[in-house]
Amino acid sequence: MEFMKIKNIFLADDDSDDIFLFREALKEVTGNVVVHVAENGDVLLKMLASQLHEPDLIFLDLNMPIKNGFQSLEEIRANNSYNNIPVAILSTTSDEKAIATAHQGGANAYITKPVAFTDLKKIITKCLHMDWDNFEATELHTFVLKP
Repeated sequence: MEFMKIKNIFLADDDSDDIFLFREALKEVTGNVVVHVAENGDVLLKMLASQLHEPDLIFLDLNMPIKNGFQSLEEIRANNSYNNIPVAILSTTSDEKAIATAHQGGANAYITKPVAFTDLKKIITKCLHMDWDNFEATELHTFVLKP
């Protein structure tokens, strides 16, 4: 199966273990993608503004210091330059209120961080193969991605 056009992924997460696992899973899935890591939403937004690397997909954790995922998502969606970038929330919380808030805030998908490494690889593969330009999550059940 050929990968979509995704070449640059931005990952905003403050947990070094989660970052390591994400990178390892991505390496096992494909070698054609570069990950740019931000340890919080403030750094993520500075990376976006720098225009050094245009992200094809942003994975955004919710619970981060300085600027959390909800605040970051709000700023991303408020900027017309970033409206075409798909944002997938990748969080440990599976709280329905958080999922609904992310959906209403303009996230393209919500992923609860999987416990198993194989499930993380499956979800990354799914995200890399998705046609984000034509994916419309109108209901919460289509919004939550599972391995």
